[in-house]
Amino acid sequence: MIERLVKKFHSTGSVLDLKKRRRRSILTEEKLDEIGCFLERNPGKPLAQLAAHSGVSLGSVYTATRLLKLRSYTVILV
Repeated sequence: MIERLVKKFHSTGSVLDLKKRRRRSILTEEKLDEIGCFLERNPGKPLAQLAAHSGVSLGSVYTATRLLKLRSYTVILV
């Protein structure tokens, strides 16, 4: 453990870990517009279908709906 820290210090000049590279968001303005239009036209369609249609992940669709302040809804008769 200590040997590894000494080796790291000699090679980099520091014992701190490098910052992780974060992937940038895939949600561009065009994708947000596309998702918003789809939700306005088809509010009852599942978000998984929207994700497949727009080519982004389901998590990105959830994020887009939060950013756009839109909700997918299904009418339930009681």
